[in-house]
Amino acid sequence: MWVKFGWPLRSSYLATPHPLDLIANISLGGLNDEQVAQFSQICNEMLQSRIEQGITAKDVLELLEVRDLIRNIAANPLRVTLQLRSINHEVLSNEFVFKSYRTMGS
Repeated sequence: MWVKFGWPLRSSYLATPHPLDLIANISLGGLNDEQVAQFSQICNEMLQSRIEQGITAKDVLELLEVRDLIRNIAANPLRVTLQLRSINHEVLSNEFVFKSYRTMGS
């Protein structure tokens, strides 16, 4: 599922409690073994200083673009995934805010 940016979240959605956290997966493929091995470290470098304050999916995609990884989104074969977690569907300025992450993959 792709996150569509720029759409307003309805006040009824914002007022509804969400007992399950929102998860966003960004999967990358077409990576060589060295890139796969470095993926967790790259994510730590990109996110570690920013994640506690919260970061939007749009910001994460921009960081991946700076690292020249954006072109690998959904490329086959999929090798690694960055999983972002928005606790209680937190929203700031009409964007979901993610405050934790993990990496997965081979």
